[in-house]
Amino acid sequence: MAKIVIIGGSFAGMGAAHFLSSHHLEATVFEMNDFSNENAISFYNRMRFIFDYKPYISLKQNGWFKFFVPKSVDQGVIPNEPNLGHFWKRSFVKHPPIVNLRGLPKEIVVKVINELVELNQGNEKYANNLQEWLYAVYGKIFTDSFLEKLINKIYTLPPGKIELSEIREEFEQPTFEEILSGALTISNGLNSKQNVYNSVANSFSGLMGKIISNIDLKHNHKVVYIDTEQKVVLFENGEQVSYNYLISSMPLPELISCLAGVPEKILSAVKKLAYTNCVMVSIGIERQQTSEFDYAYFYDNDILFSKLIFSHSSNGDKTPDNYEIIHAIIDFSPKYKPLYLSPNHFIEPVIGNLERCSILKETDKILFKEASLIPFANIVYDFDRPHNLSLVHDYLDEINIFYCGRYGEWKNKTTDESFENGADAAKKVKDILTLKSGSRITSNKFCFSVL
Repeated sequence: MAKIVIIGGSFAGMGAAHFLSSHHLEATVFEMNDFSNENAISFYNRMRFIFDYKPYISLKQNGWFKFFVPKSVDQGVIPNEPNLGHFWKRSFVKHPPIVNLRGLPKEIVVKVINELVELNQGNEKYANNLQEWLYAVYGKIFTDSFLEKLINKIYTLPPGKIELSEIREEFEQPTFEEILSGALTISNGLNSKQNVYNSVANSFSGLMGKIISNIDLKHNHKVVYIDTEQKVVLFENGEQVSYNYLISSMPLPELISCLAGVPEKILSAVKKLAYTNCVMVSIGIERQQTSEFDYAYFYDNDILFSKLIFSHSSNGDKTPDNYEIIHAIIDFSPKYKPLYLSPNHFIEPVIGNLERCSILKETDKILFKEASLIPFANIVYDFDRPHNLSLVHDYLDEINIFYCGRYGEWKNKTTDESFENGADAAKKVKDILTLKSGSRITSNKFCFSVL
């Protein structure tokens, strides 16, 4: 029987493993950490507060993965329309701002509406970059006042230097009627392209456990070397494993660094792939919930963080009653905005920013303050990406490594898109085995079973 090795216990890696298991093909998943899927694990901090590494998962409205997701708090997660806020010039705006213009300064609202009227009457123009596309969809006034500032923070690059092929999918595109209605009345927002689920008490770990209960999974196996000629993977703990087929959800820069004999042009190409890392500063406060939002984006340039996540008992989190945890996200990029300081350096500046925004008050008792680094957050769609990504992917195809997931495909994905993408990679392996066995090839429709 062919030996199939999957590197990475991410949602993509688990999607590959689940697909193979559903088709009675054996595979082993090797994960570098002592837990599976960092998006789905919970942990205790030093105050014994428990919360998820990432506090929600996002699913497509019509994705098949929803069949796996429990439907109630008792079952582990809460289907949730998150209450999002946008902090602009020291005040909060409802989500999304483009359909919540009511309440903004009158001169801004008038300029935005006038510009959108002119855009609706003009001819459609070709956009060369994200900024030009945003101008065509939202107008220059709104783009420069809101979107450009936030994009620059999150992606560490202005929209004029971001290419369009993938990222436009991440933006809601309301009709002019929806925008005008939100300028005149209180808007209910837009129907999201995604469903968002909050977690409850270690639930995501339990969710993944239900999906992969019959999968051979080995933790604490960090890959340090891959010999594609001998088809051997060597791990940091000294173990090694041979394979016939290799599926990887490792970030491309890390995967390429583990390969022997990589051509110089591929090494150069992978260095040009841009991504962000995040510093997450967590502040624990002894107080009842004060924020009406679950998450909030921050546009002002004099505020360090791009996003706050509020953890409290009322949104299904594990924070005890009368306590609130605020997570501040600060974005960096090895290519465009390198991080030179320790994450702990940002704790006091974040506290100062929270006080200036009146989110943290002098009377609030801070129970703990800590910071951590989250590697590989967002893919940056700069103009170097298409060509260099094609070079790297073509090379991996040549040496028969099947890549998948956000950091294998090098594309921002929802939770279930990553899971399905792992299944797609596994299907390629299955099809090869089917051809070799001379059996009839099954249809391309994804097959899954609820375990």
